[in-house]
Amino acid sequence: MLVTESMPERFAARLYHFGAAPREFSAEMLLLRPGKYRATLSEVQAGRRISSAPLMVGAGSRSFSVTLPPAIEVAVHIEPAAGPEL
Repeated sequence: MLVTESMPERFAARLYHFGAAPREFSAEMLLLRPGKYRATLSEVQAGRRISSAPLMVGAGSRSFSVTLPPAIEVAVHIEPAAGPEL
């Protein structure tokens, strides 16, 4: 994982899974302020969005999980949600 942005209200990173099958990846978003966010996973080279989901960060819930495709560099972006997403 290469972290490309880490701020109190944003996070971005690039990830690459070397295996032959999809793999679950999870992380704790300890530095994000509590609130409503949108987590987006996309292919770096093609720019295609793979998934997008709401993410609630609070005192008891800071986990983030995605399924990484095999042999494709992906980017994860976590940004504040626009409007009532959760």
